[in-house]
Amino acid sequence: MGKETFMEDLAAVLEVDPDELQENFELNRDNWNSLSIVSAIVLIDEQFGVAIEGDKLRECQSVGMLLNLIQEATGAPL
Repeated sequence: MGKETFMEDLAAVLEVDPDELQENFELNRDNWNSLSIVSAIVLIDEQFGVAIEGDKLRECQSVGMLLNLIQEATGAPL
């Protein structure tokens, strides 16, 4: 799966319009909570085949940071 599909699915997890979701989109306590983090773990595993710990995801403050974390885990550009 590619970045575009992931971003669309992540927008659904965060309950925002996909057009709003850019790399500078802020992940905060209003949209980046335990439920969305668990959903992101599943989404990342399904789409990229890697498991990322919830603690590492919780540290992400933006979508860009999340994408960098996925890229590091996969070892390939998104």
